[in-house]
Amino acid sequence: MMRWETLREELNIGDMLETVISMLADSYTALEHENTRLSGRIMRKDEEVDALYRNTMEALDKWIAANPGQGRAAGRGGGFYLRDHAKMLADMSADRGPKILLGVSYALLDLAEELAARGEKLPAGTTVMETGGMKGRREEISKARMHSILRETFGADEIHSEYGMAELMSQAYSKGEGIFQAPPWMRIAVRDLADPFDIRHEGRGGINIIDLANLDSCAFIQTQDVGRLMADGSFTIDGRVARSDIRGCNLLVQ
Repeated sequence: MMRWETLREELNIGDMLETVISMLADSYTALEHENTRLSGRIMRKDEEVDALYRNTMEALDKWIAANPGQGRAAGRGGGFYLRDHAKMLADMSADRGPKILLGVSYALLDLAEELAARGEKLPAGTTVMETGGMKGRREEISKARMHSILRETFGADEIHSEYGMAELMSQAYSKGEGIFQAPPWMRIAVRDLADPFDIRHEGRGGINIIDLANLDSCAFIQTQDVGRLMADGSFTIDGRVARSDIRGCNLLVQ
């Protein structure tokens, strides 16, 4: 039976990451120096990443076929459960390896209430990551309060977070305490809510984002989120601008 370390080498994940990073570096150079001649090189690297991805998936499928019962360890377990908590919890309990549970805030709170009513916790080895807000489904509460409820109910040491949106290719992540770190090609700024032209690089305000990974779309996004930006580039999300529209891809499947 092939060991996971050997599989990881055969999947060429390292090559894929190096190509993506190189492609983003070329994109940054093209933007910085307005060099349109780099576009051909960037597109060729994009095609190279696609080819590496296809080869990776083919190798992974062959490995799973040759190693029955090991699919979950290779990252092919889990799924999208929406409201089917019973099946999700059953699948998680049957998986003895590490697991990650991702969900928007209101969905995680719904699950927390269900587990609390039964006096249960999440299966051991579960990392919890919330990926958004209440989407109009629940009363807004502070992220700190929400994370406290989830930690206590789920039995988790920390609640991780993902910050992203359909308009962005990149995401920022928090390992706990609601403090997000963005990748080097994603820049955060804050604006005065009363003056959108008053842009700051530290302090509290509306969140503005520059995402250089948005090669084929607008790289400059003014969100309706409110947060605080620290001097080191990390930031927090405190909530939404008052009376702003409810946003979220997950609303499309409700």
